[in-house]
Amino acid sequence: MTVYSVLAVHYDDIFPLDPVTVDFVGSSVPQTSVSVKILDVGCATGSLVRALAADGWDAVGIDSDETMLAIARERAAAGGRPEAARPRFLTGDMRSLEGLFPPRAFDVVLCLGNTLVHLEGGREIGDFLRQARTLLAPGGKLLVQIMNYDFILAVRLRPFPDVETDSLLFRRAYSLRNDGRLDFHLSLTEKRDGRAHEGAFPLYPLKKAPLESILGKTGYADAEFFGDFKGGAWSVDSRLLVVRASRV
Repeated sequence: MTVYSVLAVHYDDIFPLDPVTVDFVGSSVPQTSVSVKILDVGCATGSLVRALAADGWDAVGIDSDETMLAIARERAAAGGRPEAARPRFLTGDMRSLEGLFPPRAFDVVLCLGNTLVHLEGGREIGDFLRQARTLLAPGGKLLVQIMNYDFILAVRLRPFPDVETDSLLFRRAYSLRNDGRLDFHLSLTEKRDGRAHEGAFPLYPLKKAPLESILGKTGYADAEFFGDFKGGAWSVDSRLLVVRASRV
């Protein structure tokens, strides 16, 4: 079993859905929309999609990892809703959105959970944002959340605090690569038998200023930058970078 497969099984314990995030998304829905359609790109195990669907939104999640999606579909089915009323979870690559949905299909496109920086660099990020704009209806909203790399790089990649659950010890750390990206190191130790799983994934450390520039070049306006999902002001010392922008 790979480190990512182990992470998928324990994902909701390590990263429990915060109701504040659900409220932030709900507050970002264009008021002119009647039947709101929301796309969550990089939905993981689908906890946010299920919460949005429970609030009455027409929510769809995509992810490239089949283990994550299997858990998402299983938990959606366990919710007791008829199949036709369940949120949908689709296999998809965030680099190929236009091949998955028709233009203007959604009122809100989400890319949360530090998903955006799994792309290789500014060019891929710009192409993703352009495709996301194509999927948004006029006046639609794009919501992005990544870690605050202005802070992370300034403090020389200080390690994350450990996350410990009843069944797992989860550790994370960054290291610099020669190509300007970071390696994101994961370590998961299962308490039941002491088995350890380790892996590393390249990330592009996208700062606020370049992201703001790319948003402008790909057809977004009125970009707002927050340091959390409560709407707190962003600063260099913020833990997160949360962005809300409108399709021009």
